[in-house]
Amino acid sequence: MKAAVLTEAGKPVCICDDIDLADPRHGEVRVRIKHCGICHSDYSLATGAFPAPVPVVLGHEAAGVIDVPWKRSTRALRTWARTEAFERL
Repeated sequence: MKAAVLTEAGKPVCICDDIDLADPRHGEVRVRIKHCGICHSDYSLATGAFPAPVPVVLGHEAAGVIDVPWKRSTRALRTWARTEAFERL
């Protein structure tokens, strides 16, 4: 997985291509991220305005498709289906 990783506040963010991701647990799905933004909260972590333990992966405002669904994840699938339908309008 590719990710923007903050290793120290006030330092440049590292773009890493080798982040390992665990398989989804019960009640979870894995989403293949297509687009992701860095919001003001992430920026505040990066600058040190909001202290946080590091390393940390930045970017929690994302859009993507469900890659590995949980067998009973119909609610998540319905939500994503509505989002996809809206996107096509």
